[in-house]
Amino acid sequence: MITALWEQLNQDYLSDTQPTHRLADGNTNHRTLSELPLVKVRDRYEWGTLQYLICASASDTLFSQITATFAHHNMNIVDARVHSIQSGLALYLIMVLPTSGDELSTAFLNLQVKNIRRQLLEHKREAQPRFVTLPRTIKQFPIEPLVTFTTTPTDSNTIMELTAQDHPGLLHQIAEVLLENKILLTAAKVSTVGERAEDVFYLTDGDGLAINDPSVKKKIADKIAVNLSPM
Repeated sequence: MITALWEQLNQDYLSDTQPTHRLADGNTNHRTLSELPLVKVRDRYEWGTLQYLICASASDTLFSQITATFAHHNMNIVDARVHSIQSGLALYLIMVLPTSGDELSTAFLNLQVKNIRRQLLEHKREAQPRFVTLPRTIKQFPIEPLVTFTTTPTDSNTIMELTAQDHPGLLHQIAEVLLENKILLTAAKVSTVGERAEDVFYLTDGDGLAINDPSVKKKIADKIAVNLSPM
């Protein structure tokens, strides 16, 4: 199952199209389900990144748990893809920049995988600082957060697009805002261009429907703007 997931998700990663909301899961079996959450890592030396694959039971807190775990380990997510599959599972393909050569050793990577899996099993969501302190060089050219929403008449999802100053823990801050407002994540495409985060999130309300209430959208956008505003 894992090999098939790597290949299927990597094909989507290399594509500029929107993420697939539902992936085939014909290889999912009872043994695999008993091992959840699955956490695997690859050294993608050709991209200069570490690539993590996480497969877990979908829940309204999973996005926050995963992003909290990476933030806790000071791992900056520079690219990510989030998918849902038909058996009620969620798949996360996460790209992280290693900060030192030690992070590429097999022993270190195995330890990180164990730590991430343990924290997901414990359902930890470490609190992150509300405000972001940026290096002086970045402060000279700040990128103010911008949030926009789009919903097509035939789509059951609301698309939230975010542009902001990239920093460790950014995705966890977004995840917490969505959780506070009882908004569910069905898919996402996260990317970083230099110091600029350009992220797309596919969202629904608690009933699995598009977010049609303008006041809810405004509340989400305002909270994200406050939390991500550079200091």
